[in-house]
Order: sequence, then structure tokens, then C-alpha cells
Amino acid sequence: MKLTIAEKQARGTHQAIRDSARPLEEIRDEIADSLEGVALMRANLTMAAQGIKTKGMYLLSRATNNKGEVVTTEKLNPAFKVQREAMSAMKSLKRALIILREEEELALQLEKPEHNEFEGLD
Repeated sequence: MKLTIAEKQARGTHQAIRDSARPLEEIRDEIADSLEGVALMRANLTMAAQGIKTKGMYLLSRATNNKGEVVTTEKLNPAFKVQREAMSAMKSLKRALIILREEEELALQLEKPEHNEFEGLD
């Protein structure tokens, strides 16, 4: 798991030399993509919940066995797997957003010109 700079500093493992500065525009594009991904995962969760609500926990499935007979069995609704994966993806995306926001702050600080309060007093 990737740690944020603040987490690394709290653990005492932060190495400033490894902090890389990416262009601000690139970071903001990734933030926008991550926010879009979170919105899509919320939609997936909603659709999966609706599928579970309408069709139930188990679905009837018909298949043939080795003897060629048609057998009806109950299978777990695949919406449960979709729901689990969407929740996992949302957790990862939210974690990525935290790291990207911190990286954005760092890039803004590096991009901001230093203000020399003594400039022009000659």
C-alpha cells in the first residue's frame, strides 16, 4: 500500500529526495479521472443493489449433467460479486484521491513563486 507523505513522516520513514514533482495539470487530470471513477462505482453499487433486491440472493440455473439430464440449481446472484468489486474499487479510488490531493498541494507549493519581501527596496 502506498503511503502519503504525512503518513511517512509520522512513521519516520519519509525521504524527501524521493518526492517527485509531476506537472500540476497531469495531477489534476488524474484527480478528475479518479472522481469520475468514484461516481461510476457508486452507480455500479446502486445497480447491483437493485439487481439483488429484484432477483434475490439466489438465481435458478438450468444445466445438463453428465447423463444429459436437465438439472435446476440455485446459484449466487452475480450482483453480489459486482457489489464487492465496486466497494473495493471505491476504497482504492478514495485512497488514490487522498494521495493525489497531497501531491497536488506539493506541486502548488513548488509552482508558487517565492515572494521576496525585500525586492524593489534598492
